[in-house]
Amino acid sequence: MIRLILYLVLAGGFAIIVSWFADQTGQTSIVWQNTEVTLPTSLAIGGVLASFAVAGFTIWLARKFLSWPGLIAHNWRERRRRDGEKALAIGMVAFAAGDIKRARRQAKKSEKLLGSGILPDLLSAQTAHAAGDTKASHRYFLSLAKDKQTAYFGQIGLMRLYHETGNAQDSAYAAEQALLIEKNSLPAMMKMLADALAASAWEEAHGWVDRLIALKQSEHKQDPLLPENGHPDSRLLASGQLAHMPLLAAYLCLFVADQQEDDEQKLKWLTMAADYPAPLPVAVTRCAEIEAESRPKAAIKRLEKAFVSLPHSSFAMQLKHLSGSNDGQHVAHLSKLAQKSGSHDDALLIVAEQALGCGIWAAASAALNQISEAGHTNRYYMVSARLAEAISETEAKTPTLGKEDALLEAATAPHGNGWHCAGCHAPQPDSRQQCDECGVIGQIGWMPAYRQLNDTKRLPG
Repeated sequence: MIRLILYLVLAGGFAIIVSWFADQTGQTSIVWQNTEVTLPTSLAIGGVLASFAVAGFTIWLARKFLSWPGLIAHNWRERRRRDGEKALAIGMVAFAAGDIKRARRQAKKSEKLLGSGILPDLLSAQTAHAAGDTKASHRYFLSLAKDKQTAYFGQIGLMRLYHETGNAQDSAYAAEQALLIEKNSLPAMMKMLADALAASAWEEAHGWVDRLIALKQSEHKQDPLLPENGHPDSRLLASGQLAHMPLLAAYLCLFVADQQEDDEQKLKWLTMAADYPAPLPVAVTRCAEIEAESRPKAAIKRLEKAFVSLPHSSFAMQLKHLSGSNDGQHVAHLSKLAQKSGSHDDALLIVAEQALGCGIWAAASAALNQISEAGHTNRYYMVSARLAEAISETEAKTPTLGKEDALLEAATAPHGNGWHCAGCHAPQPDSRQQCDECGVIGQIGWMPAYRQLNDTKRLPG
């Protein structure tokens, strides 16, 4: 509608101007080489305007004609660009689908059409790496590393390439360069951690684990930090090595403490180990043992918090030793702590074990009776069998299951907490530095069998 109105206005204006020129009666004389030409003024003005229009059209036509070669070249370049981008897109799709052969063919085509660039070089590097062409992938990753915009990705590619070919020194150097560009580079930090663990450089490894924990907390991620098996990053560390990072950090603190000759430094590292939210009772007991020499109340408080967070018999035994209480006071103290514990059944089971060891059978029976059905584990029935045997020797009435019935139930009951590897979930005889099954370091903790750990739960400290 607006265009129609504009058209009518322009047409009307043009008609008015033409009509005005037609009404003019003046004469225009032109003398050219002794020849005089006289014509109406309106016609003269019209001729001048027409001459300008013809001249303009002629200039436009000449420019189009002169620019024809450039236009052809532009169209040719545009066609090459479209074909190159199409080849690049198909190559990326083929690479994602696992068709390395076709992806590499498309990568070469895109590089030929587009020349050297970020995306063509990246696709060429990825396909060459996946195809096992070490020299080509090394060349492409180097070209990426030289470009300021892609330097980080080039260094990460070189790090993985050197790692896979066994060149540990160059791989570590590439990881360091990547960290200079991106300080929170997950692959680079994992590489540095792997090297530190392999060299038994426990303090350095602890620093990298702490950075990984801080990175995970800052990003508020609930998923495991370690990528799935098959991902390039997962091959930098042994599978399961980061299944429970606070547990690994606590172990590393213990390893560093064992290397310290100064008692103050030893206590510092043991305190750090005990403060991590990790299912590692030995970290708490060792720290409390040293604290008890100068601050017995602080040691007792630490053990109480540990028992509430993660019930374990070692905490109960150490509490009795440090508090100096008699058997009855000790069992009563543990019973109060058990009521505060989030792991209520586990805490009550330890109370029953302690009461049974002290010969307080009524307290042991009362604790067992408070354990829920979900807490009727193999260990629960074994304690019940011991209690039944102890009571039967006095010819008193057994308030719990009989010994035979309890042992029969224990044979088929599920197991409760025990020493397990967080990496492969294999049961272990005790707390130790390395898993006998998968070989990962610092992943054995006091935890339920075959259950994924939750790093976010706060434990003693």
